[in-house]
Amino acid sequence: MLGSKLVVRVAERVDVLWVEDDALDGELALECLPGGFEGLSVRLVSDGRKALEWVRACGSRSSLPLVVLLDLHLPGADGLEVLREIRSSPATSLLPVVVFSSTADPRTIKACYCAGANSYVLKPASFAEYLQVLSQVVQYWVRTNHHPLLAF
Repeated sequence: MLGSKLVVRVAERVDVLWVEDDALDGELALECLPGGFEGLSVRLVSDGRKALEWVRACGSRSSLPLVVLLDLHLPGADGLEVLREIRSSPATSLLPVVVFSSTADPRTIKACYCAGANSYVLKPASFAEYLQVLSQVVQYWVRTNHHPLLAF
C-alpha cells in the first residue's frame, strides 16, 4: 500500500538475507535447495528499501545476517543503491554482500565491485543450474567463510 509505514521486526537470527524481486522464484529455490542446509535461516525480501530497513532494524553487528544475496533490479531501491548504503554505515560496512544477478555487463560488474561487493555471481538460465550455484554460494558464505562481523 502506498503511504503505509513498513514495520520491521527482527525476531530471530537470520543467516542469509536474500534480496530478490521475484519472490516466487526465491521461495521455489528455497524449497528445492539440497538438504545440507538444515537449520539455515533465510529471510527473503523482494524490495531494496525493505531490505535496507530490515538491515537497519538488526540493531547490532551480532544480529546481522552472515551474508546478503543481492539482486540488482529491484523495486524501491536498486541493488547498487542498497550495496552503497550498506557500505556507508559503520555498523554494516563489513557485512558480506554477494551480488546475484543475471546482468553480465562488465561495467555493471565493475560498478558493483567498486561499490564494495564481496562477490558477483551470474544467475544461470536453467533452474537446475540456478539451484546448484545458489547452493554453492550459500555453502561458502555460511559454512566455509569466517564472518568478519563475528571476528570482533
